[in-house]
Amino acid sequence: MEVHALDQDTRYGFGLTEPEVRCLQDILHREGEPDITLDQAWARAIELLSLFRMLLGPLPEDQDARSS
Repeated sequence: MEVHALDQDTRYGFGLTEPEVRCLQDILHREGEPDITLDQAWARAIELLSLFRMLLGPLPEDQDARSS
């Protein structure tokens, strides 16, 4: 199921916005994944951010969430 009509300014999982994910979708399209859907781009963006967080360790905003 494809995502439609999301608010352009609303931040979703990992603080992503739809325009940011569409930008990643465009990059993936140019890099050889011409049939990637918006849903697949969302999944890829979340996977990339998860990997980034895992490699860097806790980020400042992670610490803030734990102390609240």
